[in-house]
Amino acid sequence: MKRVALVTGGTGLLGSWLIPALVRHGYEKVYALVRKKSDGDNGIRRLYATIDSNGDERSVQLIRRNIEVIEGDICASKVVESRRALSAIRGKITDIFHAAALADFNASLPAIRLVNVIGTKNISELALYLHAKSDVDIRFHHISTAFVAGTQQGYFEESQFNCGQNFFNSYERSKFEEEEIVREYSMKKGLNVTIYRP
Repeated sequence: MKRVALVTGGTGLLGSWLIPALVRHGYEKVYALVRKKSDGDNGIRRLYATIDSNGDERSVQLIRRNIEVIEGDICASKVVESRRALSAIRGKITDIFHAAALADFNASLPAIRLVNVIGTKNISELALYLHAKSDVDIRFHHISTAFVAGTQQGYFEESQFNCGQNFFNSYERSKFEEEEIVREYSMKKGLNVTIYRP
């Protein structure tokens, strides 16, 4: 089966590694959801600059041929604003990799919740929408963090989640709340989810 991915956070640390890795591992197409900046930058230049700095010329050309930028914002209720772009990916996506996040240990809780929690809810809604419009069972890959363990002492297993732990900062709390949302969409709404905790 042909694999086609949608990746959030493609210009970030994990996303910029993930996009080339997906292409190298046989994904036919990778759509990178990139936020348009206020100066009119549509993200293509930023994405290509990141990719160009991470490989030799031959692999960079392969990656460039197999990626396409889609403007969007996970913080907006309509993640992909353009109907044309939404139509282009509908029925094609087999995997969504949600790597976009605000990784700032000093950010205020409201600011970090907007990106990490609301953004995750919005991309989960997009995943459900695309799943409903497709014959393919879309897999939602959520990039979380080991920091969801918070103040929990000792060994924290992959299957563990809510152990009554507290958190050292707003980043840890937001990533915990993010996982709560993804788990709810998985259990109650039928989204096919894998959670990763780097």
